[in-house]
Amino acid sequence: MASDKEKYKQIQEDEFENLVLIFADSITELPPTKKKQKQFEIKLDPLSTTSTDGVFVSVTLFVQFTKNYPSTIPEINIKEFVGLSSGQEKEFKKTLNEEIKSLATGDEFLFDLFT
Repeated sequence: MASDKEKYKQIQEDEFENLVLIFADSITELPPTKKKQKQFEIKLDPLSTTSTDGVFVSVTLFVQFTKNYPSTIPEINIKEFVGLSSGQEKEFKKTLNEEIKSLATGDEFLFDLFT
């Protein structure tokens, strides 16, 4: 029988592999920390990245699994905004935090958060 540590590690590996398949060119795995927790960056942009007037918007998130994810919330930080005003950035941060809290129910949720 797998230990909780092994179970969480497998869940994290499976979720990361699925994210890579879906977000291929937008996700970059980073070297693990001293605690060996998987971490990565993901660049997100709207389905239509450029509007008719050529405006481009994106956000890059830094994500690091906690050792007990999905039972605990991973570290998720905004690394970079492109094309957003400071007011829009504040609103995005607020919405992101609310969405994380609503999705963090003990199951994997990163795909839902990123889409």
